Amino acid sequence: MNPALNNTIKKKVAYYIKKYQTNDPFTLAEALGIEVAIGDIGTRSGCYMYLKRNKCIWINENLEGNERLFVMAHELGHAYHGHMIENQRPLNRKYCMPLAETASMFNENIIYNSFYQKADQNNKPIILDIQLSALCQVICDIYARYTFEKSVFKNIEKGFLFAEDLNQLMLQALKKALGKGLDEKYLHPYRWITKVHYYIPDIAYYNFPYTFGALFSRGLYTMYQTDQTFFTNYQNLLRASTTHSVEETAAIAGIDLTKKDFWQQSLASIQQQMQQFLDLLEETK
Repeated sequence: MNPALNNTIKKKVAYYIKKYQTNDPFTLAEALGIEVAIGDIGTRSGCYMYLKRNKCIWINENLEGNERLFVMAHELGHAYHGHMIENQRPLNRKYCMPLAETASMFNENIIYNSFYQKADQNNKPIILDIQLSALCQVICDIYARYTFEKSVFKNIEKGFLFAEDLNQLMLQALKKALGKGLDEKYLHPYRWITKVHYYIPDIAYYNFPYTFGALFSRGLYTMYQTDQTFFTNYQNLLRASTTHSVEETAAIAGIDLTKKDFWQQSLASIQQQMQQFLDLLEETK
């Protein structure tokens, strides 16, 4: 990292630690007026909501240790995104769906990399495994969901889709997204029943923002490490997310989303982490 930028980041971090007398995200959330509740929220890991002028984060009670911390970082990203747009006019306080997971995924990148840098050789593979498992879900599994939903919209024009039709479309989507990475004996044709997002009538492709956010935030994280103007651009980008198109918003950070190179570089960075994980396993043998 650029020494000057590294010094700037340390100063900002030191400022907030000194101001709130903590570096714990749960205590920080409390200091920022965000209510945090830990309890039974079903299969969700966590969620952030702004209810009647109250900022609230819910964390699944089944999460422990680092998992709980990673989820808290994710939800704090949503809270920060909300903070950046709260002074917009009432009709300009909803960002478009593709950008919904930008700040949350960016926060995840920060905390994963921070944990990795501080970990010893025995724990580095564990942290990479957690991050790569999450990326597999948002890149491969959600691509399968997107492919399935797209095929439903295409085929419903030809006639009613029965359960068996949906099963076949789901199997095709899983095979396309996961290839040989999943044993066909364990393919789940009825996954269209278990995903509640398919049944939200006014929102299609609900999970797409996670894939978009995972790849987009990796580009932002690279800038975070090297660009001294990043913080100002990042705040302006989040503020613009309710009034600009996706392409215009990304351009504030100097990113051209219409270029394949950007997306390929983000995917290549995941491949590099996969190789890094394999190399670490070899070293620990």
